[in-house]
Amino acid sequence: DSAVGREVALKELLPPKLGSGTSRVTDSPELVERFLREAKVTGQLEHPNIVPVYEIATREDGSVFYTMKLVRGKTMAHRLLQIQNSNAAPQQKLAERLKLLDAFTDVCNAVAYAHSRGVIHRDLKPANIMLGEFGETLVLDWGLARVRGQEDSSGVRRKAEKQAFSPSLLKDDTSGGTLDGAILGTPAYMPPEQARGELDKVDERADVYALGAMLYEVLSGVPPFEGSNARDVLAKVLVLKPESLQKIAPHAPPDL
Repeated sequence: DSAVGREVALKELLPPKLGSGTSRVTDSPELVERFLREAKVTGQLEHPNIVPVYEIATREDGSVFYTMKLVRGKTMAHRLLQIQNSNAAPQQKLAERLKLLDAFTDVCNAVAYAHSRGVIHRDLKPANIMLGEFGETLVLDWGLARVRGQEDSSGVRRKAEKQAFSPSLLKDDTSGGTLDGAILGTPAYMPPEQARGELDKVDERADVYALGAMLYEVLSGVPPFEGSNARDVLAKVLVLKPESLQKIAPHAPPDL
């Protein structure tokens, strides 16, 4: 930011590629709407544990972008994987994961604040939690957020098309990726109603469920449900209950 003299993070929609290869269509009203909604929702949430937005702007060619605080660090997902892949004994791994509880509490406070403002995140997961180099914890990626009292374009579109749940409708088939098709969110951390694509039933409780799933992973080292792809995980979310923590993490503090 040449005006202030600070480094910022800049987020933008990628321009379409010519020829072969993956492309993003910047003139898609749906994509632009979601992009701007994320910027505006995030910018309205002024909380120490939510990344602040500095500017939303349009270039001369009509493309949009926004800037936000640049946070250096690693995601909670990266830290959990780092601990899981270490050669430490199981109890030492648990001790390292329990150090993330302070950050998890910060996330809970940020989500409670968002809910007080009528905002539901809908994609809470360790990959969307940034752990800064100096103890900061920031909740990122509000692209799927829903604001109470505002029209949910995703839900309206899905109703208009009368889409029933079908794995073939998924637009991201990785087990940990964010889905943006008939179903919104990340399978391993979403409640059954969200997994069924019943967006009108997804409220603050869905975020609370996701927080519980994150706590489950902090205590056990694994998310509540795993699979080789999103379809496998969704199928488990719909019909199974997570395995008992007492069984897979017997040394975890009983109170937690």
